[in-house]
Amino acid sequence: MFQHSPSQTIFLPHSQVLTNNEALSLHAEVIALQRTLGISYKDAAHRLYMGELERLKAERRTEQGMRGFRKHVDKTLFHEIYPPIIAIDNGHMDATVPDFLQASE
Repeated sequence: MFQHSPSQTIFLPHSQVLTNNEALSLHAEVIALQRTLGISYKDAAHRLYMGELERLKAERRTEQGMRGFRKHVDKTLFHEIYPPIIAIDNGHMDATVPDFLQASE
């Protein structure tokens, strides 16, 4: 768990062990950033770490937004639209349909 501020907590996997290839890839990214910006290895690693943390926070916000959107869509479809359709299909609302909308035989 990483505590960024009192109101925001990001949970990270506890036993996340990097493979040699992953570690070398991250090392190469740090070196490239260090050379590009002319900063220390520590600062370059910190920048990459903070960038990854921001990506995780954005991912969490997106997930929460999609969950809210899904909840709203479910509520609209299943509680507001679906029941009248079922009532019409079962013939319970035929008496309230105006004559000009009813099918001509």
